[in-house]
Amino acid sequence: MKRMYRACLLALFPLLLTHAPAAMATEGFLIGAQFMIQSLDSETKLGGSTTDIGSLSPGGELFVGYGARHEQLNLALELFGNWTPENATYRFPPSDEKIKQKIDYSFGFRFKPGFYFDDTMLFYFAVGGTAAHFDVNSSISDDVDEFIWGFNTGVGMEKCVTTQLCVSVNYAITFYGSETEDDVRYIPRTSTFTFGSLYYFDF
Repeated sequence: MKRMYRACLLALFPLLLTHAPAAMATEGFLIGAQFMIQSLDSETKLGGSTTDIGSLSPGGELFVGYGARHEQLNLALELFGNWTPENATYRFPPSDEKIKQKIDYSFGFRFKPGFYFDDTMLFYFAVGGTAAHFDVNSSISDDVDEFIWGFNTGVGMEKCVTTQLCVSVNYAITFYGSETEDDVRYIPRTSTFTFGSLYYFDF
């Protein structure tokens, strides 16, 4: 998985370094879309044993927000929603008992304080909250069909390619609260690499 993230970054790096105009609309309302590669890792505890269940899946994200810039500093607030067809299955050997877990979709918010390296390239840190629909089908406990809350944090950068259009790359981790059914405890976590574009409205 680390090799995949590294390959994606290397593929996008030349795009981020392309020439862009010196002036850009970096303050105001914004809208964007991103392609996601997300890993679902769920720590599952049954009795005294712990099993890690994981999967890797593509997905997509839409977001809206507002950004404000003061000299080299920037602060943005974004609201997002994404769809991630995660489906992690674990079968307990040698029996046929199994657990299937997935996060159908999620939504939340994030604050993005950042620093402009130059007039067109922004490096930022992101932190916020996430609500996700967590679905578990299990032969050893009751099924789970609940919304779970989590804390998200990440880093990324944006590069302006026109006066209002930017491209971005981002890596984020979301830590969710645990869910317990019939003495089986599920503790999901996601790691997400995204790349996409955003548009600043210049009113």
